[in-house]
Amino acid sequence: MSFYEEAAVEDSFDATFPGTYQIGLELEVHGQFEFDPGRCVVVFKADNRELWQQEFGWQNHKKFSFQFEDQWKPGRHPLRLELHPRTPPDKRQNILELCLRQVRIAGPK
Repeated sequence: MSFYEEAAVEDSFDATFPGTYQIGLELEVHGQFEFDPGRCVVVFKADNRELWQQEFGWQNHKKFSFQFEDQWKPGRHPLRLELHPRTPPDKRQNILELCLRQVRIAGPK
């Protein structure tokens, strides 16, 4: 997902049992060797509720891992990762992208 374009990735998880679920999110920033001024805000939602938000900037091939917990009842739970640009596209100097590497769900506990 480019730092310069609105983007979203969606999926869902079917919980069989009620309880606390652990959600793991792995992201990686891909840039080029040269600096790029791009900034974006990334939001992760479960059941249409925001669980996490963070701003990212140029970090060539840096990996990030985040952990959350959420209470879920049995049933389908929509998951959504959103990218919101903070830098105008005309400021772009290089390729700067956010890659969603993995979403892991464990539980319930």
